[in-house]
Formats: sequence, structure tokens, C-alpha cells
Amino acid sequence: MKVRRNVKILLPLTLLLLLLVCSTALAGPFVDLRTTGNHILSTEEIIDTLYSIEAASDGLVDVFTLTEFAAGPVTKSEAGRELYVAKVGTGPTVVWITANIHGNEKVVSHGVLSMLKYLSQSHAAPAKLIRDQLTVYMVPSMNPDGRERNTRGTWLFNDDGTPTMEPVPGKEGQFQQVTVDLNRDWHMGWVTGQEGAINGLRADETKAWYAFWAKIKPDYLFDMHHQGSPRMPYGYYIVDGSLGISLSPDRNTMPEQYKDPVRQLMGYTYDHLLKFGFKNITRYQLGTDRELDYKGGMTSACYLGNKWINWLDLNPDDHRTICAFLEMRTDTAGGLRANNYAPPVRFMGAPVSWFARMAHEFVYGVLYGIASGQAFGVDPQHWYDIPAYGPVKFYYTDENYFLPAAADAWGYVPAEWELALDIL
Repeated sequence: MKVRRNVKILLPLTLLLLLLVCSTALAGPFVDLRTTGNHILSTEEIIDTLYSIEAASDGLVDVFTLTEFAAGPVTKSEAGRELYVAKVGTGPTVVWITANIHGNEKVVSHGVLSMLKYLSQSHAAPAKLIRDQLTVYMVPSMNPDGRERNTRGTWLFNDDGTPTMEPVPGKEGQFQQVTVDLNRDWHMGWVTGQEGAINGLRADETKAWYAFWAKIKPDYLFDMHHQGSPRMPYGYYIVDGSLGISLSPDRNTMPEQYKDPVRQLMGYTYDHLLKFGFKNITRYQLGTDRELDYKGGMTSACYLGNKWINWLDLNPDDHRTICAFLEMRTDTAGGLRANNYAPPVRFMGAPVSWFARMAHEFVYGVLYGIASGQAFGVDPQHWYDIPAYGPVKFYYTDENYFLPAAADAWGYVPAEWELALDIL
């Protein structure tokens, strides 16, 4: 009888252990970079982690700076920091993974490093397939200056190292250092439908990363951000993340040949995120009836090629790239102003590692979807199955303007249609 009682006790324990093992196996190849799961890496820690992954990769990973890569005349940040890239894989299809272009959006960097570590060490079939089919360039921090300052943009400096100053609007005789949003700086100095457009390519980071893009000529680019904590369109729950396409595939801004592939990729990635427990995923929108169609951001400019930007004729063959992005719940800026690297234990009800895992699974989804070809078996219309807030009435375009959905993306925009952001 003792044996039978032990069997009764051991059987549920065994089943529980099997469930735990299986759930871990099904959860994806996430590698938590910190045992606590709640520490946000500094720029120096990111660099150390990159070289640590490279050293343990048995030659699979190559870490380098843009200075070493020498793609163009500008290779460092405004404050003189080196810009780091890791390369993994030897396949014919080139993919560029980027994060932290907004300096205070930091947790996404962990997802990039986690995926890099997985690809550098795993002998599993998916990892090998990705390495064989793709050449992947991974950038955990596009904006190290902003990361260190914990600011969205970066601060400009003159050639002699002094701050670049500008008048403070509305305050005569007062000046402030110029700041630039690196994800609004990818243009040559014109903005459709407006007079007196601001200059583009102002920051050294933009010039350096543009030259890098023009040299590696990626087929695909995937960027990652934070977006705060919006609610799901239908219900109380907070959005886990949103999948976005910066040029609307429903307008004539995006080149026609890219509309189906990018929608297929995002539909496939949506299913992947659902499979691994991220249930509250939306299409990225601004408010309830507005969608992106912004030309001056990085992912948009890479779609448009020389039609939009060709600095120093570095892109003579008019290369173009299919792009998309993830907007992830949590904005670390609020909790990190006093001490960048000692955040609260949890953000938005979950540990930092949970959000890092979402970034990881987004990258895994797009890479495996491309490498396996599975993404391109998805119906492009599946993009519209991703929850959204409502019919699109306006498109958010350059210089914080919303245009009616009926307005032509490249044509003349009547002044009465130019609706400023602070009005809507």
C-alpha cells in the first residue's frame, strides 16, 4: 500500500514537472541577461555584453564599430561615442535589427541582445536555419547619447565640441542646446505639403547609420520602440505591444511591390506573439482613427530610397528596404529619471524581463518567418485581422501634421487640410 500511495503522490508531481518543462520549451529561446530580470543595461554594459557574446560564439558573431566598418565620413555619435553592431549568419538575405533609436526606450535593447545570444550559441534547427539563410546585423542601441541622458532624442554639438545652441521659442534673449529626434531626421530637408521645411540629416548618428544602411543594403529592417500603456480597442486590458508599418500600405506612399510582403510578415509575427503568450497585440495607431504615413523616419526613408534621401550619393543604385516595427508597452523614462539603472522591480505590472522577452520574440518571429519562408505563405489581408481602434480617417505625416485619408500622399495638400497635432 505504501508503494501505491507513493505512486499517487509522485504521479501529480511528475505531471506538474512535465508541464513546467513543456511550458518552458514552448516559450521560445529567450535568454534573460540578468538573474533578477529587472536590471536595465547601461551603454557600457551593452558593449560588454556584445563582446562577451562574441567571445563565446566560436566565431559565429562579429562585433564591430561603425568607425571600424568605415561606411561613410561620420561614424560616431554627437558626443563622440562609438556606435556598435553585431553580425551573425552567412545567408544571402540581409536583415537589419535596430532598437533604442529613442534614448529613453531601453528595454528593447535587451531583446536584441537575447536574440543575438541565442543565435550565437544554439544548435537547434531554427537557429541554424536563420544563420544559414540570413545575414543579420543587430544594433541594440542606435542612440547611446540619448540612452545615457535618458532622453528621447540626442543633443547636437559643433565641430569644436561646444553645444549647438538655438533661441528658446517665445523667450527673447534665451538660448538652449538643439535636440534632434533621430527618428525624424531621415530626410534631405524637405517635407511634403509644407513651406519652410526643417533641415534633415542634422545629427551625426543619422549620417552614420544612413551610410551603414547604404553599404550593407538590407532586404529587411525591423525597429523596436516603447509606447506607454494604451488600452485594447475592445476591452479593459492594456496593450502588450503593437505592430506597425510607418508608411501605410493602404496609400500610394509605399512602393507597391512592398505592400504584400510587409503585411505578410506582420501577420505571421502577430500569430507568433499570440502563440507565446502575448495576447493583447494591436496594429499601431495614433488615437482611435489615425495611422502613420510618416516619410521622415528611419524605416520610411529606407522604403523610399533616393526618392527621399541620397546623402553624398552613397546609394547610387537606389536600394530600398522592406521595414516594420514593434511598439512595446512600457515607457521607462518616467521611472528612470533619478537613476537610469535602478528601476522599480516591475513596470506596468510585469518584470523587465517579460518585456525584453516580447522584443526577443518579435525578432525571432520576423527572422524565422523570413528564413523559413513561412511568413510569405500568409494571406496579406491577415494584417487587418490584428485588432485596431477603428476606420482610419487621418494619416500622421511629417512635421506633426494629420492629413485626411482621402488626401494624395505625394500631391499638393490644400492648406485647409493641414491639421496641426495640437488641434486634434
